[in-house]
Amino acid sequence: MFYFLIPFVLSIYFEFFGRWLAYKFDIKMGLYLPLGFFSFLALIYPCLLLTINNVSFYILLILFGLLVLLSLFFIVKDLKKLDKSINVKSLVFLLVVTLLLTYYSYNTSLGNLHGFDAVTYLNFVTNNIGNKALNSKDIYLNGPAEISTNYYNGQVYYYFAGVIVYVFGKVASLLKQEFFYATAYIWTFQIMFNLLFASLLSETINIVKNKKVIYLPLSILIFIFGRYYFNNIYGFFGNSLLTITISYVSLFTYLYFKTDDKKYRLISYVLLTGGCCLSSSGIYILIFYLFALYFFDYEKNELMNEYSILVVLPLLNAINMERYPLIFVYGIPLLMFILIRYLGKYISELISKYKLIKILLIAVFILTFVVSRFYSNGLFDFTGLLNNLSQKYDMTINYFSFVDDGLLLIVYKIFVIAVYLLAAIKDHKKLYMMFGLILIIAFFNPFSCNVLNHFVNVYYRAYVLIINPFTLILMFDSIMELLEKKYIFYLGILLSVVVILISNPTKPIYYHYQHEPEKDFNYIYKMNNDEMDIVRELKESINFYGEEDPYIITGNILTQSMIPNAHYLYGRNFFVSKNWSESEKELYGIFYTPEYLGDELVENPDYDQMHQYLNDAEVNYVVVDKRVEYFDPEQNNYYSLIYKVNNTCGVYPAYENDTYVIYRFEWK
Repeated sequence: MFYFLIPFVLSIYFEFFGRWLAYKFDIKMGLYLPLGFFSFLALIYPCLLLTINNVSFYILLILFGLLVLLSLFFIVKDLKKLDKSINVKSLVFLLVVTLLLTYYSYNTSLGNLHGFDAVTYLNFVTNNIGNKALNSKDIYLNGPAEISTNYYNGQVYYYFAGVIVYVFGKVASLLKQEFFYATAYIWTFQIMFNLLFASLLSETINIVKNKKVIYLPLSILIFIFGRYYFNNIYGFFGNSLLTITISYVSLFTYLYFKTDDKKYRLISYVLLTGGCCLSSSGIYILIFYLFALYFFDYEKNELMNEYSILVVLPLLNAINMERYPLIFVYGIPLLMFILIRYLGKYISELISKYKLIKILLIAVFILTFVVSRFYSNGLFDFTGLLNNLSQKYDMTINYFSFVDDGLLLIVYKIFVIAVYLLAAIKDHKKLYMMFGLILIIAFFNPFSCNVLNHFVNVYYRAYVLIINPFTLILMFDSIMELLEKKYIFYLGILLSVVVILISNPTKPIYYHYQHEPEKDFNYIYKMNNDEMDIVRELKESINFYGEEDPYIITGNILTQSMIPNAHYLYGRNFFVSKNWSESEKELYGIFYTPEYLGDELVENPDYDQMHQYLNDAEVNYVVVDKRVEYFDPEQNNYYSLIYKVNNTCGVYPAYENDTYVIYRFEWK
């Protein structure tokens, strides 16, 4: 299908862009796609200044297009100098793992969508496409945004995704292909995630392997069929891609410590910038990383010159999020740049001269220990470590474990730290592991967790610096080298085979919901076939009548992302809005009672006034589930809601299928 051609075209472009960057950095990789993808995100990260100021979508389209054209110019210019070799084993591994992951993604639903992030990101991407002013729609409650949403503005990736699907949507239109932005976004970046993830596994195995090939079955066991592993289903989330980014940062940092080659450190900076583009969590992950790197490598004065540039990124993001005047937006980062650039050398010399680095690290630990007492129940309250605030429903360390909660999760965390310490025994990994231990001492110790959990939103996402696919394989490698027993190899293969045999990829055990699709499920569009049939009919009707921003009432929460050029009664979820008119609240009580979320529900709506409510709200389309019933107090019985619509409004269905009915209204 056309949707699957998009990631194929993108992967070719990013592979060549990655090869050009590798030529400039003078590095050799098995696959260059990840370097190209994350580096391109780093290039567009400064566009956050435009997105926060709500420029036109088409300005981003032009800027991104110019970057692509400019990169293509340099690629063609240096084409003869680029690495033209193809690692056949890596390529085969890439294709096999990508197909397995895509099969897994294909055979699952998006879970319970009510109030979940999938709808937020789908709406955020599709509702900004083609807008004269970005973020002009309220992605939570629908309708015009009273105050421009600033929570996701710094995550330029979502605008980039919108530009990509918009461009290919135009191509599909020329080719007379059916095209929905939401579907294109899901599959383009889900498959890109699968490709990047497979590339990471391949690259990691090539870097850390010894004579044994045990890492292949172990990686399959942990990352493909280990069904507690995070976003095999939600690869299109920025936070999913961020994990792969940080894994590559860990990989290049490892190579930097192993070779002491500055180019690997610089590549890590580029990828961290790309991570900031993917998620708001990327900002404090960048800060944590720079902190640990400085404490590890403080004797190198050149670090301060690099830091003076890198510090601008989080400052720009943080200041822009709060919408301060321009003097703060540009003045404070400029001041910090100057101070670090010209005073950093003296700071480093002072620290080096008096051996202050250990004292400073201890001071940081003591500071977080003291401050955390204000957010703890006692001296040894470690709830921030063992039960973080969002563990039940957000991205935490349990993405990388086979245990979900309780005592087993605590044991698993202790096991991870113990293995980390064990791996540090090996000389060739000691430097990298010590870097990780600095992170643990400063940010992930039991005392600092409470205070950081309080001040930093979803702080536990920073765990990805310690535990990610690269570091896990690195730890396995150390264990294998320490034990060097043949039975370990055969046991690994046996475990892999057993897990593959007992796993059912169509029924994943996931941290948020069970993702077993319903009957008659459309695996491409991630909704059942009758729902998709209604979406197509609505889109055709809107186009036929030339309606601009029609008002639609429907129970399918994905409709807004599939048809973004319309107005809906709900936004991210079925939540009652205080801004609704009385008629809209009545309509909500009539059509959405089973999905109610909020405090202002009309408990006994007047069904006999339905036509007047629809008229007052100027609703153009109503989609009714034939299975929904209403209670008639006069008859003391339940009846199908579609009969009430027919009788009260005096209309006939404009379209219907086995499950749903569409009513269309025209108001003078």
